[in-house]
Amino acid sequence: LTEQDLQDVLDRAYARSKLSRKTLICLRADLCSFLKYCRNIPVCTPYELRHTFVSIAKVLPAGLVKSLVGHSQDMDTFGVYSHELDGDAQQQANALNSIFSRLLAHG
Repeated sequence: LTEQDLQDVLDRAYARSKLSRKTLICLRADLCSFLKYCRNIPVCTPYELRHTFVSIAKVLPAGLVKSLVGHSQDMDTFGVYSHELDGDAQQQANALNSIFSRLLAHG
């Protein structure tokens, strides 16, 4: 996103909103500062953010995640959108180990 892109977005927002020009100028300054801060962050599309969100939220109940992303109960949200994150396999192994340890301890 270049500063010109940002200006174009803010011009369109001004044309459609009830915000004052002064408010949008302040917003532009804040966003420009934010962009300079984020220069090392790779560009990420909304589509990629959706996949990332579902991958992180997969520890939540499926019904909750489906409602958050607007899927029906029949949609395979985790199969389509979820991806393995670093440490997932270790967390799963630790959880299984804990379950088996409790079962063996109670013989």
